[in-house]
Amino acid sequence: MSKTNSKLGTGKTCQCSVCGEYFSTVGNFDKHREGKHGEKVCVDPATVGLVIVQRGENTKWAMPGTTYDVR
Repeated sequence: MSKTNSKLGTGKTCQCSVCGEYFSTVGNFDKHREGKHGEKVCVDPATVGLVIVQRGENTKWAMPGTTYDVR
């Protein structure tokens, strides 16, 4: 079960198809994937420095101190 909820199509939001978590940018998504191409696995986003950011009812993983645009 994912810790975040959001809507795709809101700014740069992306969702991991493996773990279901939402991320504020593709770069933040990439940070939570480790391993070689074809063998990548999800790691806990908190272990790579990401935090859950909330705006309204939407939550997603982002860098600390950042906000995101919800349209």
